[in-house]
Amino acid sequence: MSPRTSKQFEAIRARSREKILNAAMEAFATKGYQHVSVSQIAARAGVAKGLLYNYFSSKEDMLLAIVELIMQDIFSYMGGILQEPDPEKKLEQLIRISFQLFREKREFYTTIMPILTQRGISEKVHNQLSRFLGEFVSVFEGIYGALGVANPRMEAYLLGALIDGVAWHYLFLFEADYPVDEVEAHILSHIKSIIHHT
Repeated sequence: MSPRTSKQFEAIRARSREKILNAAMEAFATKGYQHVSVSQIAARAGVAKGLLYNYFSSKEDMLLAIVELIMQDIFSYMGGILQEPDPEKKLEQLIRISFQLFREKREFYTTIMPILTQRGISEKVHNQLSRFLGEFVSVFEGIYGALGVANPRMEAYLLGALIDGVAWHYLFLFEADYPVDEVEAHILSHIKSIIHHT
């Protein structure tokens, strides 16, 4: 049997890391971040505690990695949208991408969103989330500003809150009964009315 190549080792490490992160997400979601130990995560992942520490230095490190996954996921969906020169088209595409993520990654976001709103997550994780969300507010503010909308910063915060609210309604409160397609169309129509009445 020939020895493993470096690519094979990288693939094995990536699978192990993913398995540990999935176990951490499940544990944080069901037991609460504060009540889960590294030992419990290792047991759930089916790995030795010592092996887990080869990938993550702490429980906080795992949660930071989960937030990083969310950011990568969102940016991969965005693709070249941020390069769109027409600000109105850019805004519409960003809103549509948000809804696409809710639909296509429903199980993932249903698991992760309650974790990120739990009391007791570390200041480092909180700061990373705040920075990440702040970047999106800045993107929306820049688009509204380019469109000549009055008070673009407040409109950006309002749009962010609106999208967050839709996520909670769709993923948790109304679930299958939520009219997500109609809500998406209505938000897009509302945004157009704001833009064209400035």
